[in-house]
Amino acid sequence: MRPPETISSVFISVSITQGHNGTRVQSRDGFARFMRRYPSLSRAVVGNYYAIARNESLLDFETYKAVMASSGVGFPHG
Repeated sequence: MRPPETISSVFISVSITQGHNGTRVQSRDGFARFMRRYPSLSRAVVGNYYAIARNESLLDFETYKAVMASSGVGFPHG
């Protein structure tokens, strides 16, 4: 079974490429519920990386950041 943070990342990535804001919000809220119900099944990840390919990608990194911000899904980036 994948760790919860990976599951969330997959759902968010899929919903971005399909353009479904409702799916992103459901994923975000569902992940928060999961963490409240099962806090002992996950832990903080140090160095959790997201990558957007420069070529062969359906969106660029700036668009990805804008979509995440508009969905209320925050993430640190450098």
